[in-house]
Parts: sequence; structure tokens; C-alpha cells
Amino acid sequence: MSGHCRFDVIEHLPEAELDTAINEAQIADEARFVRRLRFVKNPYAGDVPEEAARRVGVSQANSSHWEHAWNDAGVDGFRPSFGGGRHSKLSNEQFPELCEILEEGQPWTPRAIHALIEERYGVTYNRLI
Repeated sequence: MSGHCRFDVIEHLPEAELDTAINEAQIADEARFVRRLRFVKNPYAGDVPEEAARRVGVSQANSSHWEHAWNDAGVDGFRPSFGGGRHSKLSNEQFPELCEILEEGQPWTPRAIHALIEERYGVTYNRLI
């Protein structure tokens, strides 16, 4: 294929060990990690970046990010470290406190919850109500 470049993936693991890592991640129900490992296995078989990304259904930008993450850290640093979506606007201390407040004062309306969060923590969310 002209115009396509091959991956420069460091083979941190032999292919058999990569297969074992994929199987272990499947057993542990780590779907996002399995997807990443399957992605990185594709260049072992000679895929170009576009094909490897297409096979696992990710964008070219994500595939480039994953390639660099694998090369920098191997399997240990390749695990997803965040569940996805936007990071919480509330801190790790604020969220449990909010849950406690909400449990004590049930029932809450969505509008009242939004007002509470804004007044107490100075955090606003788009209102869908």
C-alpha cells in the first residue's frame, strides 16, 4: 500500500505472551484493556496504522496515542487509567460528602441537587431539566 507507514511498535512481549495477556484481561473482564492489547498485536502481524485502528474501531489519533503509550511503558503502563468520559468537577473529597448529604435529605429533585452543588461547591453543570 503506497502512502501508508508501518508501526514502529516495540515488541515488549513475544506474541505468545501478548496472547496470554489478552486472555487474562478477557477473564478479568477488562474490555478496554483487551481492545488496546488487540490493537497493539496488529502491528506484530504487519498491519499499517490505519488497518490496526480500523480492526479495533478506534480513531487514528487514538491509535497514535496507544502506540506511544505501548512503546513508552509496555503492558504495565498500557492499562487504561481512567474510566472514560470527562473528569469529575467535584474533588475526591467533595463527591462522598455530596452523596452523604443527598442520602440524608431524600427525596431530592434534580433542580435542588444542581442548586446544592452550585451553592456548596461552586460547580455548575449543564441543566438538562
